[in-house]
Amino acid sequence: MASWSYITQMYTLYVLIPFCCIGFFGSLMNAIILSTARIYRTQPCTFFLLIAAIVQSVQYLTAGISRISAIGFHTDLTLLSPVWCKIRTYLIDTCFGVAMTCEWLATIDRFLMTSRSANLRQLSKIKWAYCISAGVVIFWILTCIPDLIFTYISSNVCDNYNDIWGIYYTYINNWFFYTILPVFTIIVFGTLAYRNMRTLTNTRQLQGADRQLTHMILGQIILIIISALPGAIFDAYSSASVTVYKTTEQADVEYFIFNVLNSLTALTYGSGFYVFLIVSKTFRQQVKHFFCSFGNNPNAVMPASNGEQIESFLSLFPLNEFICLRSLSFISNVFDYTGQKQEQVSPMLTLLPDLYRFYAPKWKIEAKAISKSAIQVLTLWKYCPTSFHPILAVTSSFTSLRILFCSACELQSILNYTPMLKYIKIDRFTEYDKPYDIHYGMQYNMKYNMQCSADGSYTYDFSKICAVRLKQLDLDHSVTSFEFIEQLLKCFPNLKIFSIVAISARNMIDADRWQRLITFSLPLLRVFNFNFGCYDSESYDNMLIKLSPFQTDFWYQHNWYINYVVDNEFTSVYTIPYSFTHYTLTPTMKKYNSPSTNGVNEFDNIKYLSLFTGAIIDDSSWYFRNIQSLSLASTENHRNEDDEYEFKIEHLKKMVNLSNITRLEITERCGIKPELLLEILKQMPNISSLILKKKIASSFYTNHELCELLNKKIKMFDYTNPAS
Repeated sequence: MASWSYITQMYTLYVLIPFCCIGFFGSLMNAIILSTARIYRTQPCTFFLLIAAIVQSVQYLTAGISRISAIGFHTDLTLLSPVWCKIRTYLIDTCFGVAMTCEWLATIDRFLMTSRSANLRQLSKIKWAYCISAGVVIFWILTCIPDLIFTYISSNVCDNYNDIWGIYYTYINNWFFYTILPVFTIIVFGTLAYRNMRTLTNTRQLQGADRQLTHMILGQIILIIISALPGAIFDAYSSASVTVYKTTEQADVEYFIFNVLNSLTALTYGSGFYVFLIVSKTFRQQVKHFFCSFGNNPNAVMPASNGEQIESFLSLFPLNEFICLRSLSFISNVFDYTGQKQEQVSPMLTLLPDLYRFYAPKWKIEAKAISKSAIQVLTLWKYCPTSFHPILAVTSSFTSLRILFCSACELQSILNYTPMLKYIKIDRFTEYDKPYDIHYGMQYNMKYNMQCSADGSYTYDFSKICAVRLKQLDLDHSVTSFEFIEQLLKCFPNLKIFSIVAISARNMIDADRWQRLITFSLPLLRVFNFNFGCYDSESYDNMLIKLSPFQTDFWYQHNWYINYVVDNEFTSVYTIPYSFTHYTLTPTMKKYNSPSTNGVNEFDNIKYLSLFTGAIIDDSSWYFRNIQSLSLASTENHRNEDDEYEFKIEHLKKMVNLSNITRLEITERCGIKPELLLEILKQMPNISSLILKKKIASSFYTNHELCELLNKKIKMFDYTNPAS
């Protein structure tokens, strides 16, 4: 019968070595992917995971090689050098402490980032992650210094021989920092983060990338629990039975169990990479991009300002030489109305068997140009059908389509001959034909028996279209009626996400009609984002009564929360969060605050704010958290330079988070004194651009503190004198 020591040796050779290799590869790949992908480097939680992956790789090399050599090959490397004996123990303890700390810090960050409280979300900043990570590394470097002092070789064994440090290490480092604190922290904050994620997913405030990051952290939590708890139980048993007499066989059995637990820890310790691959589509794409681009250039961005430039480029670099090409982009400042450019490129698309994404936002292209290609994601100015006759039309198989302009007749053709579509985004959509499409629309109308109504629109027949695969539809700047949208949406029985923006859309603002349409025709719709605007002479109170059907249980049960703003005779009705990135706030705007939003910041998507100084008041209901560019404006009444309208910096700080602003613009009519400008700039730590579109008074030049601050912070200064 084989002895337990022999079984342990065989287990080390045939199980521990593969486990260590798998774990080391996972940690190394985590370090590479998290450090090379900007989407991860700029997120605090994944930055913590990056630090953990780096030190885990070091620990694998330090601990794994020595253990495999000692048990599997009976060669203890720590006995070869007293210096290596000390350094090995020091590196293992330091790296393990840094890794465990960074992993539970990542869990806390996910809790903060998914919180509904704006104050808690503001605590999740990459700059703080840098500082905290540096503090964690310094803490463990200093904490484990006794390893370098009290660890040495004695009686042919490399170990710690100081009782005080041994007690501290066992109960403080091992039990508290390595076991109790990480497990307790990740269970508590992981549970809270998961609860927040479920809430935000239901209210559609958690973006796809943030949701995937949260899933990555939750997967990492499971791994930590799996790796920490069995080891903790065995450590507790070992500590309790340290004074108990054990036979040689019992000791060998326990040593075997110890190595089994170590191998499982080694496997789970670096398995975060494999969990991330499973739960995150973005992470899989980054890994695929890394391997495809290793030694090759998988992406080619081709300038295309004119046809000669494309021809010159292709004569030097034929597309078929880019064998791993996955994404092809043509950047141009001019629209290709003639189709000349696509005629040069389209024959080459079929030569790229792995081409997945084609991006040419200033081109129009016919279906026959891409029907035989492998393209799945397509972005164009216009996508034209090959023929108006059904027999001659070409069926395409791409699944994602974004077009900058599309009319209703073009969309009907797209739906007829692109059956695999799952996602459509149209930047400008109309049910009317544009002037340059008159002949096109007339020909299409004759083929499909569309009838023209009195207002010049067409009555389309979408009844024979059933796009069962379409899951998401985005219509920006839509010029359509509710009747047309109703007819269109009935073609998508499995639609889950629908977004629409229609500024001049009086008949769109009808909560009862939307409720009936969604109830009977869109049973799977879970995300509904809209922004409707219209001109109406009704008073603010009357508008609130008219819009009150948007505040019924139907909308609350779907977690669709609607707010509205009335500015003189213009009314804007929108879902939360507000979808645009630009916003103008004037003194005459009145905002309804839905009681169902529970304090959720509805303007998190806004990056560029034009703020009239008259709207800066103490009790404002507006708050902008993520503003990067701020433009201060004013009305004619506040243009007098001798009696400038001054607002208080305290009121501005209550309305706008100034810490993220990099660009500040002062318009011509905005009266602002140097002292106030100085106070504003002091509250903007990241400001780098200043634009002044007003006459600068002499007091600006004599304010030495302001001039010094401008010299220190401002990298781009644009001054326009309106009087010149």
